[in-house]
This record gives sequence, C-alpha cells and structure tokens, in this order.
Amino acid sequence: MLLSIIIPVYNSEKYLKVCLDSVSNLDLDEYELLIVDDGSTDNSRELINNFDPPKCIKCHKIYQDNNGASVARNRCLEIATGRYIIFLDSDDYLKAENVKQLIDFSNRNNLDFLATPYYVFDDKSSYLKNRALRNKIVTTGWEFVRSALKLGSYRTELCINIYRRDIIKKNKIKFAPGISYEDALYITQFLFHSKRAAFINQPFYYYRQHGESITAAKDSVFSKCSEAKIINLLSEFFKDKEIKDKWWNDILVSRYYRLVRFRHVRSKVLTKEIILLRPLTSKSWLKKIATLAFIFWASDVENLKKGGSRS
Repeated sequence: MLLSIIIPVYNSEKYLKVCLDSVSNLDLDEYELLIVDDGSTDNSRELINNFDPPKCIKCHKIYQDNNGASVARNRCLEIATGRYIIFLDSDDYLKAENVKQLIDFSNRNNLDFLATPYYVFDDKSSYLKNRALRNKIVTTGWEFVRSALKLGSYRTELCINIYRRDIIKKNKIKFAPGISYEDALYITQFLFHSKRAAFINQPFYYYRQHGESITAAKDSVFSKCSEAKIINLLSEFFKDKEIKDKWWNDILVSRYYRLVRFRHVRSKVLTKEIILLRPLTSKSWLKKIATLAFIFWASDVENLKKGGSRS
C-alpha cells in the first residue's frame, strides 16, 4: 500500500462532504482511507456511513466516543498500512490532482518527510501560504529544521506535510492526547528521526479558516494550558535526546515567548534555561530576550507596588 489518509471527524457535517469528495477519486493505484467519527452528535456519522469511494482499496470506518483527534489519529496509525501518511482534517480538503505527484516524488526520492505550501481559505477568499525554502533539495530532518528556522519558514501545521509511516512506527511517535497544538510536538519529534526530508513548491492542502475550528480559539484557557504543556513536553524530549543545538532550542523558545509575551504564563527558571542553551547570535533572539526581561521587570515592579515580593 502506497498511501494511507487519516481523517478524524467531529461534528463536521457542514464541511464533511467536500472533504470526503476530495479523496474519493485520487489517481493512485494503491491507497486507503481511515475515517474516525470521534463521537459526533450531528449528521457526520450518517455521511460517513453513506460514503463509498470508488477507487480506494479499503475504507476503514471507525466509531469511538469523543476522545479527541489525537486519540483518533493514534488509533488509525495502529492499523494503517500505507508507506506514506497524509493527515486530513474533516473541515479541509485536498487538491486531488497534486497528491499523486507528491507521493510519486516522495517514493522516487525515498523521502521520510515532504513539506509543501498550502492554501488558506474562508467563505470569501483564498490565498497561497508559501514557504521560503529550497525546492526539491533533500536533507536530513535536522538540516531541514535549521534551514527553515533561518528563513523564518518553520511551520508546525500537521496536515501540510507527508510522512513516512516506518519512521512513526519504528520510533513510536504518538500524538499527545487531551491538548491542542499537538502538531508542534509531533512534527519536531518526527523530524528529529528523519534522514531524508525535502520541500516541494506544490500545494495539495486547503486549510479552512472559520470560527468553529479548535485552532481558532487561541484565547481559550484550554489553548493556553495546551501551549504550556507542549513547551514542557518539548523540553522533556530535548533533554531525553540530549539535544543542545541552538536551532532545535529556537523551536522551544518561540512557543514559550508567545506565552510570556501575552502574560499567559511566566517562569524565570525556564527563561534562564533557554538563555543558557541558545547563544545570543541574532537580533530577533536579542529582541525576544529583551521582551522577556521587560515583562519580568514590570511584573516585579507591580508586585512591589502592591507590597508583595519579587517573583
């Protein structure tokens, strides 16, 4: 089997037909679909039941209680048989004519990881979100991360990439359940283990922006807590693998910086650890450290005015 497409579904009846139609007639000799209804309470289950893709070798239809997309994806990965994996959210869709070309490119070049640009759209407009990366240049996962960070093009959206299943299985890479932003941890772990990674300037994914999506609720308490958990899990992963390279550390500090900057969480201890790991070599880094320092200074001043102590 050449390709497995994994689709977690939760209350997506409004957009699900477009999503499923985009994968029903792929021009591939060998592909399978794995669709998980994650306890939907709308008409999603009926749409899945009635879905019968003509070209797909096998269409797995799985039903579970509402446990989240991470649990759904992990469950699908246990039974997937494709050499490559594409993750598709149920409110998005694929550009079918490009999928075959990208899978063929990955297969010919024995890739572990293939990144692409992608389309962002809503009810009114759409645009291509490109990435300033070298086209069709095969590197290690570590070199891919370093190059992408240097160019400001390191992205952690799960669904805009193609993944080799062997890497996932061999290294037991799993989605962390019960949190959002799990993509960042998953992609970082995957690239750490990847030997052959590349970018190709050929989009295949259409990402829908709407207020109902989980990722749209960035100001929710759940999202803030999830971001903090991702930072902790990334820190543990880096320590476990004894990763001290400055470019990998940039992944960590970028996420932590967002939380601290908007006062979602503060930790001087973690800030000091990050500063020690990352040499001060860039203006952007200096700006971030200066911002963190100012936030903590302002916090101390505020506490002293209230008669408290320095945090």
